[in-house]
Amino acid sequence: MSDPGTGNAHERGVAAVITAAGRSSRMGGVKKELALIDGVPVLLKTARVFAGCGKIGHIVITHPPGDTGLQAVFEREDLEIIWAPGGETRQESVYHGLLALERHAPEYVLIHDAARPWVTCELINAVLEGAREHGACIPVVSHINAPKQLNGAGEIIGHLDRAFVVGAQTPQGFRYSEILRAHEAARRNSVEYPDDAEAYHNAIGSVFAVPGDPDNRKITFRYDV
Repeated sequence: MSDPGTGNAHERGVAAVITAAGRSSRMGGVKKELALIDGVPVLLKTARVFAGCGKIGHIVITHPPGDTGLQAVFEREDLEIIWAPGGETRQESVYHGLLALERHAPEYVLIHDAARPWVTCELINAVLEGAREHGACIPVVSHINAPKQLNGAGEIIGHLDRAFVVGAQTPQGFRYSEILRAHEAARRNSVEYPDDAEAYHNAIGSVFAVPGDPDNRKITFRYDV
């Protein structure tokens, strides 16, 4: 699909980066974003949610360089997508996605894993409002199991208080200029972070949380679909 240019006056301040450039190495040769849920490809299901919420002016999707299979999913869709080639890591792919938004200069950006197709508008709106209030906001869910800390030998060295240990989900929302600066700092320092919240926290400042959604699962293995 073509570049959407500019959205309406209300939407221009918010954008989304949906990451779909991974190799899906644990899916047994299946690109997980192309797996079907009720006959709909995972990536399309995810993008439809963001497009349908009425808050997103621009949607960027990162894809494996040279791979047009993801674009083909949108051939019959009335969705305007900005496509950005990914990198060797998720962090590099997100950075490329953020750069693709530079000329649109959104005020806020939501960064989401395409492999979380059960995201809802309610969660998207909650994260966006948190980002507007605090600058950075992510959804989190409580641990069902008792969390433990291990050393390199597999020995348990800590019994963590479940009340203060949570699991991070996406979308993660940020002021666009600040999360871009955080990624630029990570590149300068050659640091790889597990998620965007940690990159922001180390380079910019505090990240706040809102309740996540247990149904907002991430597809990693075949049985997740």
